Amino acid sequence: MSHNKFESPLRIDLKVSNKLYIYKITVFLFALLSIVITTSLPLFVRLLLVLILILTLLVYGRKNLSSKINKISLSVMGEWTLHMDDQSSYEVELYGENIVVHFLLWLNFSSASGQKFHLLLFSDSMEKEDLRVLRTRLRFN
Repeated sequence: MSHNKFESPLRIDLKVSNKLYIYKITVFLFALLSIVITTSLPLFVRLLLVLILILTLLVYGRKNLSSKINKISLSVMGEWTLHMDDQSSYEVELYGENIVVHFLLWLNFSSASGQKFHLLLFSDSMEKEDLRVLRTRLRFN
């Protein structure tokens, strides 16, 4: 087995990103603020928009309580595995556009059955060394 961490199997435990929560809260607050301060809409329309925004937040929050990806694995042969909170796992392949920059990764996966997974990882979603190795392997593979 190789001692080079860029050629060995990779198994990364994912953490909850505080940056992602701050981003979501900021977007919600700005949307709410823009509805409240506008004067060109009648009051009942603004109240309806606030209600829709809150309902969307509740539905989106409930959706996020479903099983989440908590580990990703990359074998020496380049095979990806996603491990979920409910102990299930999926053999997947990268597909489509994937974004790899210093502060975030946007990865699109597809399983053999056609199920699609999208993973947004900020710099605080994993250990710094794991993020560095993963970014490097994604760029050069």
